[in-house]
Amino acid sequence: MLMRAPWRRNLQLSLQSVLIAVLGGVTVLALRYILGLRAGIRTVILRMKRRVHANRESDLALPPEDLVVLVAGVPNKDWFLEGGRRGAKAITDVMAKHDRPVDGLSSILDFGCGCGRVLRHWKSLPRTTVVYGTDYNERLVNWSRKNLRFARFNVNQLTPPLAYADDTFDLVYALSVFTHLTEDLCEAWMDELYRIVKPGGAAIVTTHGGATTHLLTEDQLRDYEGGAIVVQYEERAGENLCMTFHPPAYVAAHLIQKFTLAEFITEGALGNPPQDLSLLTKP
Repeated sequence: MLMRAPWRRNLQLSLQSVLIAVLGGVTVLALRYILGLRAGIRTVILRMKRRVHANRESDLALPPEDLVVLVAGVPNKDWFLEGGRRGAKAITDVMAKHDRPVDGLSSILDFGCGCGRVLRHWKSLPRTTVVYGTDYNERLVNWSRKNLRFARFNVNQLTPPLAYADDTFDLVYALSVFTHLTEDLCEAWMDELYRIVKPGGAAIVTTHGGATTHLLTEDQLRDYEGGAIVVQYEERAGENLCMTFHPPAYVAAHLIQKFTLAEFITEGALGNPPQDLSLLTKP
């Protein structure tokens, strides 16, 4: 048991005696009670604030199982939430690492937002940060509009443009989007993202890299190892069946186009394992 030092106890008793002599015993006891009550209330309020902050995203509606499968790959709503949380954390972490805190941005676009798997985790951002989402699947966007009302949504086509003006966003991220596009579409969409990102802004994209090469045929693996992009089922571009693999060297030399590659993180897309993550900046 931890014992207080005798001198501290004696000092407290002496101070209490002086206060009692000056203010009276009842007044001192009341003062001690009020101060203790204020401290207790302050502790409770802080705990409540933490709980409110932690539960804001979990208070949002969850999409039906068939929509969860479309964006998460499995009908597991726990993984839908956890994968989205990890995706948001990956974005938050890499932006903070480069002195671009997400909560200091004025505008964010989730390109390929689905039914808000990642976007829902931005609800607790300051009101000064406007969150947007756009997706190719109108049904996913309609669900998001109805249930994630803190953000603004649009439907896009398989090809550009998007419904936004030039130099609109501080950050645009595309998680598991370029992983399902043909080479021509990758080039077109990267150019479009560059158009809508503000000068000095950033884009985050994820790609299939070395951790997924077991999905390739021998010929495809040979092309990949030679530095070429590999696309399976090109005719199903924009769908999960279309799988695109970008060697890291290809990302740096071709995919990013006019962007500057600020950082490439192997398997850095925490919510989309095991995809690589690239942080791009616009001069």
